[in-house]
Amino acid sequence: MPLHSVIQNYLLELEGKAVGRLFAAEGGNVEAEVIKSAGGSSFVHKHIGSVKYQDLMIRCGTGMARDFYDWLGDSLDGAFVRKSGAVLSLDASNKPSARREFTNALITSLEFPKLSASSKDHAYMTVTMRPEMTRSTQADPGQKPGIYVSKLTKAWHLSDFRLKIDGLEEDCRHIRAIGALRMGQKTQAEDISGNVPSGSEYSDLEVSLLGTPGAAFYKWFEDFVQRGKSGPQYEKSGLLQFFAPNATKSYFELELTGLGPYKVDVAQHPDAKTLLPATYTLYCNGMKFRAGPAAVM
Repeated sequence: MPLHSVIQNYLLELEGKAVGRLFAAEGGNVEAEVIKSAGGSSFVHKHIGSVKYQDLMIRCGTGMARDFYDWLGDSLDGAFVRKSGAVLSLDASNKPSARREFTNALITSLEFPKLSASSKDHAYMTVTMRPEMTRSTQADPGQKPGIYVSKLTKAWHLSDFRLKIDGLEEDCRHIRAIGALRMGQKTQAEDISGNVPSGSEYSDLEVSLLGTPGAAFYKWFEDFVQRGKSGPQYEKSGLLQFFAPNATKSYFELELTGLGPYKVDVAQHPDAKTLLPATYTLYCNGMKFRAGPAAVM
């Protein structure tokens, strides 16, 4: 299945039910390890070893079912649930043309693209799943995707965001860009039950303030890094919200905890009269994902 698509040419199933249209899907291929061993002659003998199943990556946005969003949020909050399902390719008439089934998959990561207040591009989430097994089967062209064909996905753009950080609310009003974000779950292999969760990991939060000195951000950075006022008691929490254009209710929210600044890229001290952009990089100790009612089909 190809990765890039400008329209939703894929359908996701979970536990036998359609849960939404996808913009892209790839992975889930099957491969076997090739083992080389010396035989009785001068030639090296090759044979097949263990079978491996690639991670399955999907790209989606709004308009998915509540079951999918809850599985995503719960999995990345430590409530690990394996689910089985399938990714279907759809033809121009929205009829299934190919089907890749997966078994006992764990969600291993959720990624958001770089955000920009000046961008008009569509926003997508990238979700990676680690299945215990996959297989390609014949699609049923008579299958009815139902509501996921009859209704269009709601608009969501890279500019539709709002970030609030405790004590920095005024500076946050001037944030014009946020770097790509990733929340993930590391896994390790077990002999019997396959991959199991082994720990969470979160990307840094990178924010750019354009046209404002960001005095509160800079003071926090100076206190935290240069004056040694660091540690959990000086860390902050925040909330990143994703909206529809001109809407007041968010599609999605990322709750950010344990934020601490460790890097700033600024041309001059923020007390200067000339306003120049600054980019702050914060480490993050925790993220929680939530989908609001407005996002659900």
